[in-house]
Amino acid sequence: NTESLIVLSNKGQIKSNREVTYLGENAIIHAQGMEMSNNDDTMSLEGDVIIKQDLGGVIETRNLLISHTNGEKYYQSKERTIYRSKDSTISAEMGMNLDMNENLMKLLGKVEVLNNSGSTMNSYNLFVDQSNGGEVYKSNDPTHYQTQVSDIKAKRMHYDAKTKKVELMGGVLGVYK
Repeated sequence: NTESLIVLSNKGQIKSNREVTYLGENAIIHAQGMEMSNNDDTMSLEGDVIIKQDLGGVIETRNLLISHTNGEKYYQSKERTIYRSKDSTISAEMGMNLDMNENLMKLLGKVEVLNNSGSTMNSYNLFVDQSNGGEVYKSNDPTHYQTQVSDIKAKRMHYDAKTKKVELMGGVLGVYK
């Protein structure tokens, strides 16, 4: 949905330099522009991009590539990304990869998780698994978990956002106040 489209039929491309609304898989996506290639089944949503997931989460990023090649439903951004769920806000400095077939998102680079309870987690390359109606965060990289009464470091982390259970594993070192 947009106000204006440019169709380049000889190149198999469709473009818009206006605000675009795209009805994606389990999401509504808003962007500042769009370029679609019919030849390789990809679309670039340009500028600021907001993905409103049917599951309730909102992803804010820039310059999103959507690929439907060979039946995949894959979204990718290499720009700073913020994911907001019911109880958490997660920022990733190097973007995200989102597999809409699997409901699995990987937030790339340095990642900070701020929970409504006041706890924070800092890690790298965080997976957000939304399959089966859940929301589980996993990282196999060093994680720093802080609450008002604890400061814990570990080599890996697993957090179930629904049950609010965090599991810190490998070389766990904690200080409690």
